[in-house]
Amino acid sequence: MRKKAERIFFLAMLVTLLAAIPILAKPAPGLAPLAPLSGKWVGRGQGISGPSVVKQNFSFVLSGFHLANRSTARYKPKKGETVGRFSKTIGIFSFDKIQKKIIYREFRSDGTFQYFQLITLTKDKKTFIFQSVNRTNQEQKILTRLVFHLIDRDHLQEAINRATDGKTFKKVESFQLRRVTKKKENRFRKARKDKPEKLF
Repeated sequence: MRKKAERIFFLAMLVTLLAAIPILAKPAPGLAPLAPLSGKWVGRGQGISGPSVVKQNFSFVLSGFHLANRSTARYKPKKGETVGRFSKTIGIFSFDKIQKKIIYREFRSDGTFQYFQLITLTKDKKTFIFQSVNRTNQEQKILTRLVFHLIDRDHLQEAINRATDGKTFKKVESFQLRRVTKKKENRFRKARKDKPEKLF
């Protein structure tokens, strides 16, 4: 219970900190491969929780030494629900100088926290695979992999894969996202003023 309260407090502090920090476009050398992710993305997801509408915002903060990921997902209402489940995630990518690896810390609105390491970066630098790491001495049976695949500059595929046996990975959720340019962002804002956004 105490650990959960500490995580919620840390998450609240993180949200406050990120809101006050100016966004920087230039990454530190260790995070340079992630630069193409920077920006706003919108799209749809599909998985065990059902279809969803997803928004993500990747931005470099703290002199470019960290890449913040703020994302939301609104799920289609299930039978008996009037409003679908809403999920919010805040993540931080950093470069660990000791391990010489990119790491990712992810905080979710349901109170869960996960720690990932980059295990695969393809030669074309378009696919990033992060795998969960247990920071305690306990055996880790359930492994999670986050896959980011840049189809091109303006289209991004993401997937969450999980292995309950620590070996066989199965897709839990996938997302198809497109980059929001300033022109499109202004169009979205005007549309929201004219009428509510239709999710499903």
